[in-house]
Amino acid sequence: MKVDNSPLSNGIQHIALSLSGGGFRAASYSLGCCSYLAQLPYEQGYMLDRVSYISAVSGGSITALGLFSMQRKGASFQKIYRHLLEQTHGSNLMDQTFNILDDELAWADRPDKDRNLINALAVAYDVCLFKGATYESLFVDPVDSSHPVINELCINATELNNGMNFRFSTQGRIGNQYLNLNRGHQTSFDTIKKIKLGDILAASSCFPAGFEPIVFPRDFTYHSNDGSLEWNELAETVKTKDYYSGNFQKPAHDLDMFALMDGGIDDNQGIYSFRLADARKTKGYAYDLYFPCDVSSNYLKKPFTYPMEKKSKLLDQNLTSLFTSTIAVVSMMMILFLSMLLLSLNFILRESTGWVWPMLLGFASFGLLLFLSLRIGLGKIQKFISNYQAAAGDNEKKPGTWNMMLRKYSVEFLKLPVGKLGQMLVARGNSIFLLANTIFLKKIRRASYEQLYTDGTIPKNQIAVTAVYLLSTKNDRMLQQELKTDLKRENSMINADDPRLILDVMQPSAILRKYIDQAAAMETTLWFDDYHLKDDAQESLLIAGQATMCFNLLRVALRNDSKHVSWPVLRAQLLEDWAKFNIQPNWMISHYAEEQVG
Repeated sequence: MKVDNSPLSNGIQHIALSLSGGGFRAASYSLGCCSYLAQLPYEQGYMLDRVSYISAVSGGSITALGLFSMQRKGASFQKIYRHLLEQTHGSNLMDQTFNILDDELAWADRPDKDRNLINALAVAYDVCLFKGATYESLFVDPVDSSHPVINELCINATELNNGMNFRFSTQGRIGNQYLNLNRGHQTSFDTIKKIKLGDILAASSCFPAGFEPIVFPRDFTYHSNDGSLEWNELAETVKTKDYYSGNFQKPAHDLDMFALMDGGIDDNQGIYSFRLADARKTKGYAYDLYFPCDVSSNYLKKPFTYPMEKKSKLLDQNLTSLFTSTIAVVSMMMILFLSMLLLSLNFILRESTGWVWPMLLGFASFGLLLFLSLRIGLGKIQKFISNYQAAAGDNEKKPGTWNMMLRKYSVEFLKLPVGKLGQMLVARGNSIFLLANTIFLKKIRRASYEQLYTDGTIPKNQIAVTAVYLLSTKNDRMLQQELKTDLKRENSMINADDPRLILDVMQPSAILRKYIDQAAAMETTLWFDDYHLKDDAQESLLIAGQATMCFNLLRVALRNDSKHVSWPVLRAQLLEDWAKFNIQPNWMISHYAEEQVG
């Protein structure tokens, strides 16, 4: 009897998922991906039962933490799905965040936490999403041991001491090679497990510019009726190693030991963490399939365009003349006010003073105040500029070279028209935002995928990048190339002489693409605004995740020739589901709604 040595010869046993960053867009899309797996029958259960590992970043961490922690408490997927949808509906979570920020009492149990936006969001996560759950909830045995649960989870942040990925994981390091929390000592590990899931999610999702960094250990402390976590307890758990020498160092006990920000800064797809998990090989198995569920892409939604200079009589002036004009206007207003005051006094004392003296006094005051305002105002400006430029040559203070040049040439900017100066500032701001939030992230994304496909972590044909744009109109040319490549695989179940399955059945319909295009176009936010709600943007994201996961699983099923008994049944089910998505894209949304009502 011939031995089946093909890939996936034992069917699908262990799946790994990565849930990318991207705010509520990522949270909803990844929930869509997981909801399809939860509904897809496979052997004696469902495909979600075969998910062994999840790596998540930022918005994807919302879904990953909710799914992982609630699964262990025995919650059904339908309950998890409903809870995550409710908490990410509209702007409810951000409304709660700003209520907390403004409420003195909300900070009473968190006396060490800095009162800022990221910590208010962390408290909102704690109260609304996790109901006070801590890191310990990720390590407890599941309530129902007979039901499969996800084995391993890694939530990714970025630490700002070494500029590296920082992992809140259930296996392996908590941190990274140079900065981590000591899980090897039981007392230390018990302390670490007191950390709130809300704070972990805040660390993973505090994207630059939108939020401040969250500081360890200060911002992870709390007092409550159920227990407390003090900063000095957490400080004892920190282990550091010098990046250059490799020598271990004892960190200073400080409220601000290190800062954390969004995991997407280092790796927005969570691929690096998956590669580390696969490299440990402590589980006794290899992953059969790896699905990076990704809402980012290589496409720029909108290329950079240079802003137009705004023209008007006011904006054509330079800052110096505009300031002089402002002083003159203010002076006139002051004189008018003083004249009105004197005239009012004249009405009261009219019989003794008459009209002449108040008017003369008003004009005299006007001239005097105008002269003094201009003289003092311009004198102050000239003195400030002189001192600022002189400081550039001060060798004792030794300012940085950029600071020196800015001081030296800053006066030149005052000579420019205000409209031109505004145009320059807008151009710089727009380009910096595009670079930091789009281009740099896309470059990191490409590098992460290149390493994934070249380092042999998992065979290429067992990787299925489940990207939100995969089935979009914009990506059609690339999709057709990928489908034709599937035809050429040696172990493909598709007959290259009769490629109708690829050229017909595998094509997304126009009605499905309408939902996919809307999902791919949504920006990164931590809310769904009124326009998103009106356009059912969250539903489009869920549909995009469900349909794209179905599509990629179908491609996997069609491009291998394993003889395992599960494959024919799986292929038939996937083809049936894919046909449904093309006819009625929201059929699974309706199915979940019916189950919830029931």
